[in-house]
Amino acid sequence: MHKLENHTILLACHAGSKIGLGHLSRISVAAQHLKPLGYEMHLLLQSDQHISQAFPDYLTVQQIDFEQNISETILKQVTRLNCRLVIFDFHYHSTPDTFATLLKALHVQLVKTIAIDALAEYIELLTMLYTPSFQVNPTLSAWQQEKCQFGWDAFLLKVSAETLVEKTYSLLILTGGADTTNLGKEWLITLDRLLPENLTFHWVQGPFATAPTKPENTQREIHIHRNLPNLAKLMNTVTFAVTLYGISFYELLYYGVPCVVFSPYGNKDEQELNEISKQQLALVAKNEIDATTQLQRLISSKTLSQCLAINAQKRLAGANGDKLRHCVSTLLEAK
Repeated sequence: MHKLENHTILLACHAGSKIGLGHLSRISVAAQHLKPLGYEMHLLLQSDQHISQAFPDYLTVQQIDFEQNISETILKQVTRLNCRLVIFDFHYHSTPDTFATLLKALHVQLVKTIAIDALAEYIELLTMLYTPSFQVNPTLSAWQQEKCQFGWDAFLLKVSAETLVEKTYSLLILTGGADTTNLGKEWLITLDRLLPENLTFHWVQGPFATAPTKPENTQREIHIHRNLPNLAKLMNTVTFAVTLYGISFYELLYYGVPCVVFSPYGNKDEQELNEISKQQLALVAKNEIDATTQLQRLISSKTLSQCLAINAQKRLAGANGDKLRHCVSTLLEAK
């Protein structure tokens, strides 16, 4: 499809050593899903570190640091690019104090606005709140919820169309882009001590995380992956996974990988995890200690692992980007 000169989509997000790469990964997936619409797309990335990863040629990228005013930068870009839509994926702690003023200014200029996930407190000023979750924000009123898009088909997953039939007897361990709770300090040693010796470990070290402490005198095959170019391929080869709650968890569900999942951030994700457990999509743990126990249970039961895999793939089958494309197309075509 040819580029549509009258419309440009500006995507804005946060990343960094204390934030990780989750917001960047998700908005990059959003751009990938929107590419078939044919609009010009520009990404404004605010981070405390230079992000050196390669970006696709359909996405023009500008990086700024947290000392720069992102609201002013967005307004300048909107004017320069003839932008008609801004999509935000901000970390809630890093959202600028001027964000409400920015949204009002964009509204005056007839620029549509979509926020992904967080920023629900700005719902009155946003055109749409797109929640890549199976449930709507419970703090919103019925009227406010009408401005929201959510559901099992609303997830923004970085998945491949191809899946591998051959699996190796292995465990994938995901602790996030920054491992903010320092799971790498001792957990790999614990997993090595308590899980079957012939189970290969794949520990993915996030770009802002330190390397995990490896067990001494182990006979186990352990791979530490850093700057992994294709996590999807690895997801398709493993038999089991243990992961923090986040977008990668849902990608694992999409592929039908039996998972143990937990959140190290208190009760922040409790409601979602309760539903995951209720629908038997994964085993939910309280922390890494409980996760180790749940892994022992999962690995020892073929029936349980098969049940989780089947349930997960059925539930996530519709998370293919169609909903986001439809939402954006409808907004930009509206008079």
